[in-house]
Amino acid sequence: MDVLKKVPVREQDAKERAANFEEVCLGYNLEEAKEEKGEELTKLEKVKIAGPAYIPTVLLGVSTLACIFGANILNKRGQASLLSAYALVDSKYKDYRKKVNELYGDDSGSVIRSEIARDKYDENTVSLEGEETRLYYDYYSNRY
Repeated sequence: MDVLKKVPVREQDAKERAANFEEVCLGYNLEEAKEEKGEELTKLEKVKIAGPAYIPTVLLGVSTLACIFGANILNKRGQASLLSAYALVDSKYKDYRKKVNELYGDDSGSVIRSEIARDKYDENTVSLEGEETRLYYDYYSNRY
């Protein structure tokens, strides 16, 4: 083992350095570090040398997972809010129908619903005055 043997550290070319703001010293790779030390590197030394290359990838993966879990939590909260709002509207509507039947009789609720349906039907009718009769095919029922 030659203690005085030094392995030069990799550096950027001068022309590349002039055009960017990256580090000048590129550091050792694992083979160069092993050659510099003269013996096998420990696991901690390997992590110290190779770790900085993996830090951005690990941080990106962890932040992606955090965003996924955070979005899932927000989605669950939104669904819970919608469910509670629906339950409130449903209970109030049932109370309203019960009170209408109580005050105006059992038939009044069905009469009101049929009148609302008739109003919707009257709004959506299409006048065919002055046009010739046309034949249309209904794909759902498979008939003309």
